Amino acid sequence: MTTTAIEFRKVSKTYGACRANDDLSFKVTAGSIHGFIGENGAGKSTAMKMLFGLETPDSGEIFVFGQHIRFSSATDGIQAGIAMVHQHFMLAENLTALENFLLIQNSSRPWSLRNYSAELAEAQKFAQSYNFEIPWMKPVHELSVGEQQRLEILKALSQRGKILILDEPTAVLTPQETEELFKRLTELKKQGHTLILITHKLKEVLEITDEITILRQGKVVASMKTSEATPSLLAEKMIGHSLDQESESSLPRSTSKNEALRLNLQNIKAVKNNVQLHIPALKLHHGEIIGIAGVEGNGQKELTELLLNPKSFSSIEGELEILGTSMKNHSTAQIRELSLGVFPEDRLRLGSISSMNLVQNFLLGYQKKFSAAGKLLSWASLKLKTMEGIEKFSVSPSDPMNTFSSLSGGNQQKLVAARELYFKPDLIFAFHPTRGVDIGAAHFIHQQLLAAKARGAGVLVISSELDELLKLSDRILVLYRGQIQAQFSREQFDENQIGAAMGGIELSS
Repeated sequence: MTTTAIEFRKVSKTYGACRANDDLSFKVTAGSIHGFIGENGAGKSTAMKMLFGLETPDSGEIFVFGQHIRFSSATDGIQAGIAMVHQHFMLAENLTALENFLLIQNSSRPWSLRNYSAELAEAQKFAQSYNFEIPWMKPVHELSVGEQQRLEILKALSQRGKILILDEPTAVLTPQETEELFKRLTELKKQGHTLILITHKLKEVLEITDEITILRQGKVVASMKTSEATPSLLAEKMIGHSLDQESESSLPRSTSKNEALRLNLQNIKAVKNNVQLHIPALKLHHGEIIGIAGVEGNGQKELTELLLNPKSFSSIEGELEILGTSMKNHSTAQIRELSLGVFPEDRLRLGSISSMNLVQNFLLGYQKKFSAAGKLLSWASLKLKTMEGIEKFSVSPSDPMNTFSSLSGGNQQKLVAARELYFKPDLIFAFHPTRGVDIGAAHFIHQQLLAAKARGAGVLVISSELDELLKLSDRILVLYRGQIQAQFSREQFDENQIGAAMGGIELSS
């Protein structure tokens, strides 16, 4: 007889005029891995926050192993045996990775002196069991996004709760790391744990889950056994229609080496944050997409800083040309005046001001271009242009006076993309262009990047999503410990080979 670990009965949650969850009713079988999927803004994270205790339902009931629960805080959830990996990290940035890890560990002697050397050894051993590398003594604000995510996963796994909620846990993991994590999750399932996996990666949902619940616009639209599901069925249930398959196959792939260079790095040696970048050659041509693959923390952050703010480096050897101009001694402001679009690594920290409205955010970085010829900025005109971008990129809700923070992660990213592509730049730096974005929004953003390539833009994509790089790129370069570990032309693409290079394994020629 199967046991129900979790049951939602007509659970609703409203924020102002936004009904995030609308009469949710579904069950999760004990000792199973349950996929919980839907577009950004569908209400997935809100539902799990209510289960964990971070939010309280407005109406309806939640049962855990048959017991009606109504937690008032995450502490209640943890004490009830529920752990959660959050999509937006819950880390104290001024503390080290080890201190963040220890903060949530139960201690029978909370006021005793800590034996940091012993606890460091235990943390390292635990991380190694998942093949995760964590710089334990670094403060969190110095960690890459990928390192922070791996730390969050380890925090949750260390709780050994009966129920584990994972919100986008594999967003920055290599295929090998994902495989190792899934092995551990399968072991936890065999031990009787119940796991809920929130993800946009349909391949992963189909690979590891036993059951799937699909949300759309705050409602449950389907629940099924994974054995009954297909990628096309799940995508259609998530977005309400089949994906437009007009795609990259109809757009040009080949590039000529005689085409104009959009980006040219030659014999680059530069040091920052104790990471030494060594890039013998990176030539990005007119109408070409180059993907940079790698486990986060291997020089991606330093490469983005080199491209956007080379002046911040104490020394740079080699040649750095952006759109035909040497940029070694230029600042971010000077570089952003070029015909350049930038999808920042972190849209909240680097690409927006959350408290400002969508019109104000659409202006960011483009004040001069929106007030051409030295004229005063017309807010009425800017509002119309913002609405044009909102409509083209299907940003929802569409009111331009909404604050940026009121949008879901996917809609935030679509607004950033609309802004950065508005002036049809000749060069695009797309740093994690679809991180935390649902399948429909990711498909649309990919189409926009491919359309930019088709009109002649050069596109550099840095992403931890290998599927994304395989889909978009004409060539893929793998970055490992600040150096180009391997290069692959499109006809050489092989997920296992690229994943091995991401892990530092040298490939035989």
